[in-house]
Amino acid sequence: MTGDPPSLLLTGAFLSDHSYGFAMRALFYLSLFMLVYGSLYPFSYGFTPLDQIDWFPDTATVSKADILGNVALCIPAGLFGALYGMEKRYWFWIRLSLTVLFAILVQFAQIFIAGRVPSMLDVVFNLIGLGTGLIAAFCLRGFLKRYPMPLPPIVFMLLGAFLIYQLIPFVPSLDWGLVKGNLKSSLAASENFSIESMLRYLAYWFTLGAVFLAGARDQNRTGWIFGLLLLGAVTVFPLRILILKNDPTLAQFFGAFLGSILFLAMTKLREKRIYLAIGLIVLVLLNNGLTPFIFREEAQMISLMPFGGFLSGSMLANLIALSWKLFIYSQLIFLLIISGLTPWRAGGAVAVLLLSMETAQIFLAAGTPEITDPILALLLGAIMPGLMQAGNQRSTA
Repeated sequence: MTGDPPSLLLTGAFLSDHSYGFAMRALFYLSLFMLVYGSLYPFSYGFTPLDQIDWFPDTATVSKADILGNVALCIPAGLFGALYGMEKRYWFWIRLSLTVLFAILVQFAQIFIAGRVPSMLDVVFNLIGLGTGLIAAFCLRGFLKRYPMPLPPIVFMLLGAFLIYQLIPFVPSLDWGLVKGNLKSSLAASENFSIESMLRYLAYWFTLGAVFLAGARDQNRTGWIFGLLLLGAVTVFPLRILILKNDPTLAQFFGAFLGSILFLAMTKLREKRIYLAIGLIVLVLLNNGLTPFIFREEAQMISLMPFGGFLSGSMLANLIALSWKLFIYSQLIFLLIISGLTPWRAGGAVAVLLLSMETAQIFLAAGTPEITDPILALLLGAIMPGLMQAGNQRSTA
């Protein structure tokens, strides 16, 4: 391949109303699947007698994590259900009614799952999640009709996933003493300057610039995107100091700054910039999935239960991990498509890479081997064509 890499608006084979409709339909059905999966996991049969069920528990006994979990579980169904064919109002209302009924039936199915307790409060929180997703979809479509997106949805999805990864748990501290404590923690963590952390953030910022440029209509916006990268660096890190349990380091800041400089320095090497971005993401993945290269005393079996790890343990830690994976995997698939692969081949290549890493983790003490990540890569590859469709092409749909 010679010359500049194509922008998204030139990849006409992937940018069609059919691609967008398929992506939204796939995301809608995937959100319903995750609703069932999250509500009925771990799928162990155990009947709970009806007279032992408290259908209307006191709200004071319900944890905030349970409330947020039930709301968040249904937001995607409401959002993608509305974005999928909203212009066909008859089918939209039928689909909405069936989705509400589906959410209620899933709650009743918990009667037959050991460790699960159905509750009408959960139904209420599920409906709040559906309503939140619907409102977001209506607001988004209204906004896009007035202001067509200058970039395709995948760019905003990647940026959103990255900001979630950086700014979670989104709880700012208004106590000056706590802010000073966060700053001291960041400075203390910076005393041991981590080259690995600096290089990781260099990769994050450089690849974000490559993604923004690949999605832009005007491929001569390197300076503009460089300014955005610097603005992000000087904005995100101070915000992290204000957020509880989120301590940035100087190594991370310097990495972001150097990544921005490297992006600008390769202005005349656009094609090589795409390939360098792909290489950096692969290195980040290998470092994250295989270090510290210490062999286990006993091999560990790979878990064949998809998303099992995400549905157990700390929800905050799991959300951080999920947002990071969406950011990294989607970036890699996106850039592989820009470099010339079809979406299915790009998703398959990333899935093979991840499966190889999970297989290595059977013998390396670098993480818990499971099948989730390769499946996630295949799903992202399947919906990527719709997410790569330019916003102005859909806003009039």
